[in-house]
Amino acid sequence: MVQKSAAFKDYLSDPTVLRTKKSKGIAELMKEFKVSDLTKNLLVVMAENGRLGHTEKVVESFNELLMASRGEVKGTVVSADPLTSEQMKRVKTSVTKFLEKGASLKLTEEVDPKILGGLVVSVGDKHIDLSIASRIKKLESLLSEAV
Repeated sequence: MVQKSAAFKDYLSDPTVLRTKKSKGIAELMKEFKVSDLTKNLLVVMAENGRLGHTEKVVESFNELLMASRGEVKGTVVSADPLTSEQMKRVKTSVTKFLEKGASLKLTEEVDPKILGGLVVSVGDKHIDLSIASRIKKLESLLSEAV
């Protein structure tokens, strides 16, 4: 909800709205959306302590912990053009070989024409840059050092 609604995100981080008003508003909103008591109570306490502006970070951290407990690893593949489903399958198969046994890969794709070609793969704390742009930069630095 925080990521989808800019108005709601602005409301959460608005310091001009009183904490008590935010707390009551959040409680009512959570009842309307029928969220769990645990989630409602967390958001109410965050409102009371003026921490609703950090809601998005809390959600991101929770999702990371949840993925880790499930043995899921988050990864990103950046290419200059959209990859076909067959290409994505091949990339996923290749990257999965480097994961711990039993871990599953959640791979997302991004398109960035600036890399010119090739791939940039990030999985966990590992980063592999196989892009044409990075190769050109390396060649440029080698040529400038030689002169």
